[in-house]
Amino acid sequence: MMWAWRFAGALALALAAPLGAQAAHGNFGGGDGSWVSPLRVEDAADLDAVRLCMRCSYRLMGDIDLTEYLAPGNPGHHGGAGWLPIGEKEQRFIGDFDGAGHKITGLWIQREGMDGVGLFGFTRDASIANLGVQLAPGGVRGRDFVGALTGNDDRSSIFHCHAAGSVSGHVYVGGLVGVQFDGVITGSHATGHVTGGSDAGGLVGHHAGGSIADSYATGNVTSYYAAGGLVGEQTNRRSLTGSRIAGSYATGNVTGYLEDAGGLVGRQVTGSITESYATGSVTGEARVGGLVGDNDGRITSSYATGSVRLASGVELRDGASLAGYLEHAGGRVETQTITAHPGAGGLVGSRHGRSGNIFSSFFDTQGTGQTQGVGDGNGGAGLTGLTTAQMQTQAAFAQAGWNFTRVWVMPPGGGYPRLAWQMRR
Repeated sequence: MMWAWRFAGALALALAAPLGAQAAHGNFGGGDGSWVSPLRVEDAADLDAVRLCMRCSYRLMGDIDLTEYLAPGNPGHHGGAGWLPIGEKEQRFIGDFDGAGHKITGLWIQREGMDGVGLFGFTRDASIANLGVQLAPGGVRGRDFVGALTGNDDRSSIFHCHAAGSVSGHVYVGGLVGVQFDGVITGSHATGHVTGGSDAGGLVGHHAGGSIADSYATGNVTSYYAAGGLVGEQTNRRSLTGSRIAGSYATGNVTGYLEDAGGLVGRQVTGSITESYATGSVTGEARVGGLVGDNDGRITSSYATGSVRLASGVELRDGASLAGYLEHAGGRVETQTITAHPGAGGLVGSRHGRSGNIFSSFFDTQGTGQTQGVGDGNGGAGLTGLTTAQMQTQAAFAQAGWNFTRVWVMPPGGGYPRLAWQMRR
């Protein structure tokens, strides 16, 4: 057990050091920080002290309300900025945090000039499980990499976590996670409104590699570029396999002021979507789809039912913000008027030829108000439009090979197919 003693010794040294304004002394309720004996987080001061040992294991012993701790005059207020995220770019949280089914409430952050904003700022190779985060009315605000749970994650595992409350930032903004590289999110959800400039998603802003499974988002999403009900942009950046989304759904309304807006994913650069669906309404200027705005990956056994429309004549007057949002902006843009472009589809806004593949997928022609599945007309095979009545019968999907034994079920009271795990909740 020498390794456990080393954890305890390192933590003791950290707790003995002066903390200044960054964190209060947390006494914890026991444990030595090892995986077999996690430190017991019992109150707000303990939670704040998690930052003192970034590689330790922690267990939440009950619900924690941060309202008083973050109030003026108390340790977490920080002059009106609120909670200081745990983990920085050069010193990420790499430990384990088990919420044990409890939740953290009253969390708020107002750090518009900061990257990596959330309960955790930067995480890597960490495990965060069984944790709920309920944001205060002010929500979480940051610059880039913003999420209620973690702003920037690299190769971590997030299991059975959920978040509620508004999240906003510039680039890579998600209701649960801002950006995740080669990580895993399973059985998790987010319900708050997400606002960003680019890559904004109801659950994850930007998902590059790894997987999202059995998860969902219900909040509305608004962004200039790459707005998605579940994920803003799905890509293979830094990954050979690409992002994988399976058995997941989104119900929030999505608004993309410029392009790439989708009920589930705004922009699919690569990767796969399988056995998933979206029901929210989607509005944008170009490449707008009920499921995916811009498709350059693989879509299998999925569907969309929400209304889809192209907006026109959007006028953007906040030039400084616009230039900040758009990574390729060459200078200050004072005023820009956007006119409508072709590209609204019941399932996909724009499909990139052979690189964007669609198999055994459907869209509701009456619900979406669209007669073509792919907005740019590049539909190909594997995509079918059905009436609302047809969309609510099992036979239409079973003929396409959908699995109604393990994956899908028809709701007892009628309606569109639902994922089997939903009905067991």
